[in-house]
Amino acid sequence: IDFKLAVFVKRRRKWYLAVCPILDLAAQGSTAEGAIASLRNAVRGFVADCFERGVLDEVMKNAGFGPPVSGVTRVRERRGTRFLRIPIPLLQRGRRSFQQA
Repeated sequence: IDFKLAVFVKRRRKWYLAVCPILDLAAQGSTAEGAIASLRNAVRGFVADCFERGVLDEVMKNAGFGPPVSGVTRVRERRGTRFLRIPIPLLQRGRRSFQQA
């Protein structure tokens, strides 16, 4: 699975906070890049956990993910929005992912 998520990075005193509002996840780091790296790991863990518990479809639908719909206009992006592409290898029932082989 390959996710493309909107992320905002804010500076809070000496720390940076990376926030993914659609999944309600956040992570911090001493640099903006460090906060984003921590957020990538948090998203991977969150998605893997949802997958293992069998609730990934439900969680993604509740977050607004779904198949593309024709005629949908693009949502206006907030200033400072970054988009992260996060590949997440998942196991299929009883078979190992080709990325883990």
